[in-house]
Formats: sequence, structure tokens, C-alpha cells
Amino acid sequence: AYTAEHEQFVFGAGFARELSAPSINYGIAPYVEVGGTFLQRTNARNRAIGNAKITLIPQNFGNFEVGVGVIDAVDAVNQTVYVVGSMDLTPPNWDPTGRTGNPIAFKAHLGAGTGLFQDRLFGGAEMLFPNQISLLGEYDSENFNVGLRYVHDDRFRLQLGLHDKGLIFGASTLFRF
Repeated sequence: AYTAEHEQFVFGAGFARELSAPSINYGIAPYVEVGGTFLQRTNARNRAIGNAKITLIPQNFGNFEVGVGVIDAVDAVNQTVYVVGSMDLTPPNWDPTGRTGNPIAFKAHLGAGTGLFQDRLFGGAEMLFPNQISLLGEYDSENFNVGLRYVHDDRFRLQLGLHDKGLIFGASTLFRF
């Protein structure tokens, strides 16, 4: 349910066995993001897809957010409309450096969608440990996937995981102008 902050760009890229996908998202207004991804696929045509998401219930509603969005808005590959709820169970005294406070925080997501999600539920969880490391798990309506995330700071992240039994690598960075 999370969106890019207002006037913030999020640049990312994901790389898997038969796919590479650079992306950009932009917070055009508070709780509203638009973006695009260029899918470079083995044995399929490369496609540009557009996406948008709105956070309907912002996080100041007790660490719970609800968002709605569309992936591939013009149906170049598989238009998908979805709704997702996200819960942030980070203790108030959580210290990501691990020097003080609680050693673990938790985030969870549950949603449903059309298209890529095949009119089924999807979900994920993230367990955050000190020193900017997270353990990730997700069900994408078809496969269970796992990964690790390293968050260098508020602006740069790296992810490594297994998606549909194949290795996937991703990175993202934030810019504000």
C-alpha cells in the first residue's frame, strides 16, 4: 500500500533468469504515485508498461495502510487492478542499528487483484533485523518466494532472492528534486 512520497522519484531495476526490468515511480501528490517499467524479456517482445497507485488510508491510521493500484494500465502485457493492505509492526523503540531497543520489527501485506494475480489473494511479510537487513517472504498468487534486503540508508536498497525457483536481484534508489 506504500507509495513514493510527494515529489520523490524512485528508480529501480530487477534482474531474473529471463527478465530485466528498469523502473521509475514518482509521487505526483501526497499518497499518489505514477510510474513505468520497461520489461526486457527472453523469448517475448519487450514492453513498456505504466502503473499508478493511491494510498486510501495513510499510515497515520495506526500503522495500517490500504492502497489501490493498476499495473500495466494500457494492457501491453497483462493489465492488473489490485487492492492491498499493509501493516507496520515496528515497535516504537526499534533501533535499526541494533544498539538499543527491540531487535526485530515486522511488516505484512495482504491483497487481491486481477490479471497477474489471477483474481486471487497475494501477500508478503518482511522481518527487519538490526544493521539494515530484512528477511522477505511472499506469495504472488502462484509461487512462494523468499529474499534478503539490505537497506544502506533511506535512499538505497539491494534485494536478492528466489522467485519461481530462479535467482532474482534488484536495487532501488530515491531522489527528491
